[in-house]
Amino acid sequence: MSIDCHIHIFKKEHPTIASARHLPQYDALLSEVQSLGKPLGVEQFVLVQTSFMGTNNDYLVEQIQQCPSQLRGVFILAPDTSRATLRDLKSTGVVGIRLNLFGTDLNVSLDQAQLQLIENCSAEGLSIGIHDDAQRLVTILDRVQLRAQRLVIDHFGRPESLPLADQDPIYLALIEKMAAMNAYIKISAPYRAKNMDPARAYHFLEKTLGIDRLLWGSDWPWTQSENYLTYEQWAYPFGSVNLAKLLAPNAKYFYEF
Repeated sequence: MSIDCHIHIFKKEHPTIASARHLPQYDALLSEVQSLGKPLGVEQFVLVQTSFMGTNNDYLVEQIQQCPSQLRGVFILAPDTSRATLRDLKSTGVVGIRLNLFGTDLNVSLDQAQLQLIENCSAEGLSIGIHDDAQRLVTILDRVQLRAQRLVIDHFGRPESLPLADQDPIYLALIEKMAAMNAYIKISAPYRAKNMDPARAYHFLEKTLGIDRLLWGSDWPWTQSENYLTYEQWAYPFGSVNLAKLLAPNAKYFYEF
């Protein structure tokens, strides 16, 4: 059984945050992605809260409760979330939090309160997922490294500003930093770095970080890039190898299935 480590589900009528950069005008339902994944052997999923829904994770909680053996949750939480609440969430299938720092002022989005949340989550055994551009990730990891015990970086580390990432000193420093922290990286959302060669990037990460630090995710339903690829194309991104199946043991361990 394979695991998709990064999907988003939502309904267009759900409450959204005022600062949302994009509001999809369609529903993305769990049943849809389950039907896409089943022929490929993908039957377990990590539900990652969308940025435009903010800290309202109620829909994800509802879905996880209906399929607890098949689903895990990565939520966006308010910095003042208590340790008791974190423990309660973990008991319901929540395995981590997400920090979408992309395009934000890090002095605000990664302030002392947020750092304390990271520390509290780590103390409760929750993973920390970070989404940002590769050029800022080393600075971010420097800030969180003593607090984040279980860390994962989204979407290849978003190296779109580094066309030849595997030769760029910034990206090389990032991977060196991740290796020192035993961090994981998601092989997901290749279209978010349009200058990147996904196969080359994957093999570089496999060589430098090690295959046991790689997680596969679809990023379904590919908001703002819905027509870029199909689910099957990204399960088999490099020919005959089913990447979802190959990396499933890592996902099972990291997301506690």
